[in-house]
This record gives sequence, structure tokens and C-alpha cells, in this order.
Amino acid sequence: MTVFLTVISSVLTFILDQLALKLLIDPVHEFKKTVADIAIALIEYANVYANPGVADSEIEIKVSEALRHLSSRLNTQIYLIPCYPFVSRIFSL
Repeated sequence: MTVFLTVISSVLTFILDQLALKLLIDPVHEFKKTVADIAIALIEYANVYANPGVADSEIEIKVSEALRHLSSRLNTQIYLIPCYPFVSRIFSL
């Protein structure tokens, strides 16, 4: 009987771990990766958005589209994190 209980508790622990990983940890990790991508883009394109009108129109449009894409990705990933107001305090988001 103790072997059965050990196996059942092991399986339940594994299932709960995987649930927490897929529902909570992975979305937070993706969110933080997107924040890092935004930081990289802001540094990379600082010469374009800090000096409007100096760069070509094509470059300004490209930068605008890249930053808009990153901001929409960030906004979308907020909705993928369950209980965002609570989780954001735990993970300092």
C-alpha cells in the first residue's frame, strides 16, 4: 500500500509541477524575454527616434513598425499570464 501511495504522490507532484510550469512560469519567462527585446530595440534604434527627421523615411517607418510590433507583443503577453496583478508582484514584472 505504501508503494502505491508513493507512486500516486509522485505522479501528482509531477502533474502539479508541469501545470505550474506551463501556466505560470513559461508565460512569465516569455514576458521577460519580450521586455529584454524592447530594451535592445530602444538602444539599437535610439539614433532614429531621438533625432526625428534626420534618418531616411524608410528607416523611420521600419523602426516604427519594429517598436509597434514589440509593444503589441508585450501587451498580448500580459493577457497570457493568469492573475497578472498578483503574479506581477511575485515576479516583479
